[in-house]
Amino acid sequence: MKPCIERAEQVKKGEGDVYMFSSLRNVPFYEVDFGWGKPAWVSLVHRPYKGVMLVDTKAGDGIEAWVNMDKEEMVYFQNDPNITMLLKDGDHGFPANLNLDSA
Repeated sequence: MKPCIERAEQVKKGEGDVYMFSSLRNVPFYEVDFGWGKPAWVSLVHRPYKGVMLVDTKAGDGIEAWVNMDKEEMVYFQNDPNITMLLKDGDHGFPANLNLDSA
């Protein structure tokens, strides 16, 4: 327990990075209808933390990984062969609208 407390103190002082990993799988986002129909796609407006959030695809046949990190870190992440091998067949990589400046 002591190492965890020491690490938390370091992070509070800005001496380290924290990456949050979580899952919203099986949350029925695509079943929500506010009166104008079910959503074509869902996302979060703002993720104020570095990390990964897993969500189901609309069709329910896959998983989206919403990744949020600094621009410099994202470049390494994007080009990591262990990450790119997880992309679906026919997927050419990361979305064209990937905004590296907002992280």
